[in-house]
Amino acid sequence: MRKINLHMLRAIDRRKDWCERNTCVEVAQHVGNPYLIASVYLFGNHIADIVPPEGERQEDRPGMRWEAQPNVETFRLFPTATTRSRLRALGVDAYIEDRKPHIDGEPA
Repeated sequence: MRKINLHMLRAIDRRKDWCERNTCVEVAQHVGNPYLIASVYLFGNHIADIVPPEGERQEDRPGMRWEAQPNVETFRLFPTATTRSRLRALGVDAYIEDRKPHIDGEPA
């Protein structure tokens, strides 16, 4: 895994804002949500939100479980190897087949 992906995952795990080259993580508490949500950006484009698994009640702490909710529209608009790499590092089954983006086996 690329170092930048590892740094991104570390920032998400620690719930800390972070930016390096083309990738940023912004952490905020959204209205009506008791948990911090990490939003991931690539070249300023939102590619995913990182949230606690649905139905699980956990406190915001380093090492807690989380899941990625990919921004399908962004992957559709920018089906690049870099976007795919960041999404895959987040645990999303993202790939490009015949120059078309797919998430979880479905065309994006």
